[in-house]
Amino acid sequence: FSECVKSHTISITNDERSWEKYYAFVLPNTFQQSFRISSLRGVLAPRGGASNACDASKPYSDSAHITIELIVDDHATIAGGEVLLVVGTEAEIWRYELNVE
Repeated sequence: FSECVKSHTISITNDERSWEKYYAFVLPNTFQQSFRISSLRGVLAPRGGASNACDASKPYSDSAHITIELIVDDHATIAGGEVLLVVGTEAEIWRYELNVE
């Protein structure tokens, strides 16, 4: 993150053969208020996606796009600190180091 780049988007994909709930959060908790996450939680369809019986034109996705946005102007309070975006399901965890300049 920098003065010019205030947000980033990541993609996660379910490799399991079952529906998986996912959760996203920032660690350590002291930095939670400095970022906005577009999708704090959701459900991923089984690997390969799943058909929608109610509307065949809108299948369920096995992936999700999560956007994280820096919402504080004073980067000095975060810069140099170890901050992580953590996204996880019961079966898998993704960790992204957030660098603030």
